[in-house]
Formats: sequence, C-alpha cells, structure tokens
Amino acid sequence: MISVIVPIYNAEQFLDRCLNSIVGQSYSCLEIILIDDGSQDASLQICNRYAQIDKRIKVFSQVNSGVSTARNNGLSYARSEYIMFVDSDDYMFPQMCEIMLNTIETKKADLVVCGTTETWGGLWAPDRNADYQTLDSFKKDFIEHLNSELLSPPWNKIYRRELIKDMFDASISFGEDLVFNLNYLKNCQRVSFIKSAPFYHEKANENSLVNRIYPSRLIEIEKVHSAVVGFYESDAPKLHQKYVRDILVYFRAILKSQNCSKRDKREQLNIWASSCQLNKISFNELHINWKDKLLLTCAKLRLWTLAEVIVKFKSFISR
Repeated sequence: MISVIVPIYNAEQFLDRCLNSIVGQSYSCLEIILIDDGSQDASLQICNRYAQIDKRIKVFSQVNSGVSTARNNGLSYARSEYIMFVDSDDYMFPQMCEIMLNTIETKKADLVVCGTTETWGGLWAPDRNADYQTLDSFKKDFIEHLNSELLSPPWNKIYRRELIKDMFDASISFGEDLVFNLNYLKNCQRVSFIKSAPFYHEKANENSLVNRIYPSRLIEIEKVHSAVVGFYESDAPKLHQKYVRDILVYFRAILKSQNCSKRDKREQLNIWASSCQLNKISFNELHINWKDKLLLTCAKLRLWTLAEVIVKFKSFISR
C-alpha cells in the first residue's frame, strides 16, 4: 500500500486535475492524504468533495505554515509501507504508482527515482536505468544526478516509510526537498533510477521569482550546499556547479526585486557575502559564460551597484 501525500495551498485552479490523476491510478491500494495549508480559495471545499466520493481520501487542515510543515504532518498521518508526494499543481500518469511500486519491490530498492515531464513539454529523466546496490556505488554518480536536478524534488520518488528518520526542515524555504532527500539517502543502500517519466510537473514561471524572493534566500542556498558537501563527504569542485547555478538564479532575482528597501537588501547581501562559499571557488572550473563570471565577481567583491547595472543591462538587451 502507498500513502500519497498532497500539500495544498490556494490550488483551486489545478486541484481537480491533480486529484483525478491520483484517484484514477491503475494501482488502487492507496491512502490519499490531503493537507490544506490554510488556503484562502476553494481548495478545502474541493478536497472535502473528493473525500465524500472516495473513502481512500483523508483531508486535514492546518494554519498556514508552509509546504514543509504540510508534508511533515502528512507523514505523521501516513500508515502505508511506501510514501509518495504530489504537489497540488502537478499530476500523475495513470500507471505511475504501479510503475514505482513494481520497481521498488522487484529491485528491492530503498528509493526509486523516475523522470518528470514538464507540462510545457520539457523532459527531465535519467538517461539510463540504473540500480545501485550500495550507497558508496551511488555516490560515484552522485554529482551527475545532483546536476540533473532529479535528486531534488520529492514528487518523482517512492520512499520506504520506515527509512524516513528526518522530516522536512520547515526553517528554510529553498532546497528543503533536497536536504530531506539527502538525509533519507543516508539510510539507504539500494537506489534505482528509471528512464520512465510518468509524472507531470507544472513548471513555475521564473519571472514570478522576482515577486517572492528576499536576500535571505541566498543564505538558505549556503545551508543546502553545506548539506550536499556533508552527504558527499568532500568539497569536490564538481559539486560547485549546481550551487553556482542556484546562486545566479536567485542573485539576479534579488537584484531585481522590489520586496524590500535598497538599504535592507544591501545589509542582507553583505551578511551573505561575508560567509558564502563563492569565496572558495575558482570560476575557471565552472561551465558558465563570462557575463555570469562577471556577476559572480561583483558578488565576491560586494559591488552591488555594478551588479544591479549588469542585471538591468542583460534584461534590456534580451527584450
């Protein structure tokens, strides 16, 4: 039996699509746990409507506390041997649960990772099926999987509930998924990757990052990178690629953001710059263009005004 945990917040636009994909799975022995995170729209009413129709569905409500707390509460209610997560704006291919369950049981795996199909047409998937019999053998390909982004989310995986020893870290809002997965992997031996991509992910609009990003996000990225280094037990140069990619995305967004005053933004950026890992990285070892190297150099030297000019200029010429 599989417990499928769905954290929900103001998702009325996508929720019917999501829930229909779960209740219509070819594998039907499911415990479907819906956690409403204090939605202000009709999400809770939609959940209750589905629960009246399908007895496998359990609905719980919480004061708005974030997706990590919602998932943690879902885990506390789950009773099945296996755990899967679905975000409320995503949906499953009809055979996803069956595929994942068959794989984890036939391979005797502790974790199974599949690919995802972006709703706009993109595809993230392993380039091959892979079965790792020990954690050490998995670590040999860890950087490859880390950079593919397949390790980060919880919704393209099936977990054994008994091996979940650490919950999601609700104190951070970036990278908490990856930290959860790294903590889980420490308890694993066998890990399987399958080329199949039976999950549909609603890709966030990157432009919306500007409207919901604060400078403290960069400090959270540092925490996540420390967790990655701790799991890998080495600060290998190849680990830096994902870290720098994340820094660039959010550094640009923060420079454009109007969410806080210029003074507060500079103070937070200075706090981040005083302890960031960029100071230990040689940019020559990274696969990034010269414009990004220039922007990262500004961050290293705390040249915030120049960094803002670079970002504005890049935005202007890309129009």
